Amino acid sequence: MRWILLSGVLLLVAATSLMALPPEEEWPPVSEPSQDVSARSDGPLALLYDQTDDGTGNGVPDQDFEAAFDAYDCEAADDFAVTSSGVWEIDRVATQGIRSGSGVPTAVDVTFYANAPGGGNPDLPGAVVCAYPGLLPESSPSLIVELPTPCVLPPGVYWLGIQARQAFTSGQHFWSKRAAQSASEAVWRNPGDGFGTGCTGFAPQQTVCGLSGGRDLLFQIYGRVPQADLAIAKTGVEQAPGRVTFTLTVGNAGPDEATGVVVTDELPAELLYVSDTCQGTPGSPWSWQVGSLAAGAEATCTLTAAVLTPGAVVNSARVAGQQVDPGADDDSAEAPLVVTGNDSVVAIPTLGPAGLAVLAAVLALGALLLVRRPGG
Repeated sequence: MRWILLSGVLLLVAATSLMALPPEEEWPPVSEPSQDVSARSDGPLALLYDQTDDGTGNGVPDQDFEAAFDAYDCEAADDFAVTSSGVWEIDRVATQGIRSGSGVPTAVDVTFYANAPGGGNPDLPGAVVCAYPGLLPESSPSLIVELPTPCVLPPGVYWLGIQARQAFTSGQHFWSKRAAQSASEAVWRNPGDGFGTGCTGFAPQQTVCGLSGGRDLLFQIYGRVPQADLAIAKTGVEQAPGRVTFTLTVGNAGPDEATGVVVTDELPAELLYVSDTCQGTPGSPWSWQVGSLAAGAEATCTLTAAVLTPGAVVNSARVAGQQVDPGADDDSAEAPLVVTGNDSVVAIPTLGPAGLAVLAAVLALGALLLVRRPGG
């Protein structure tokens, strides 16, 4: 019984220490990474996003404690925007942080979330896009974490979530704050509500959760913006009267693989889609989901259409991918043709109001005669 009481006292003291955060002026200054964040064995990385200005001395808890203190497990996240016309391949993240005690995180959980519009100030993290649990940080308390595989993000708004795995007996870890706010306020959650804030789910960390200091967090994102120089060529020929075949060839001059490649073909009103050799999607416009295309690779498709109106027609097509295209001049192509008609392509006749009235009367008379037949 004495051991149980003593354990209860220790837990109470620990909980008080967790809640009694020092005033902002007593925190150590914001620390910076002690090494070149962009250096890698396979080449330098580009700084894709930088939010390390206007730092404040206070920080927000972002820690996964030992089992005895699971009620205090917490995670912080802040938003950023992929502004490139292509995807970002994120390879490394760096956060500025502070600590109490001499311990360092044994691992770091890094999570990228999609944006959930309208949930906070004004937005909140949504679905998980990329998750990297248990990564070994290269520095502490300012964390530099290399991702084992790139997180590939198309243009849009996302959230970077960080949680440091560290026992309370070795100290606490905090993600340093920023006095200014860009876009949405940084968010925080403590699912076990050990801190008593009520923020068991992600919520704006200052205005809702009541954590003092700035409204944003200090972090950087490093990686690459892949480039794929796509091009499309198009030719057309009238194989038979009233039938036209177009050949579309898509190529990738690199330097990187192209993903999400799509070709759209604006069939003019004079032509009617018949078939293709690449499982295209009929419609206006017709589309061809090419998918991925390695650097130096090509893909070809033929599109067949029927002639509705003879004469001069111009058929245009365009190719696009998820990567930045350094040479967009050849992303579209046209195939002008002079086509002839085909008597087998017959237009469906239409009736005017008077004709429709006569047709209705004839149908009504026919129905009346059928009803009045003997034995009917």
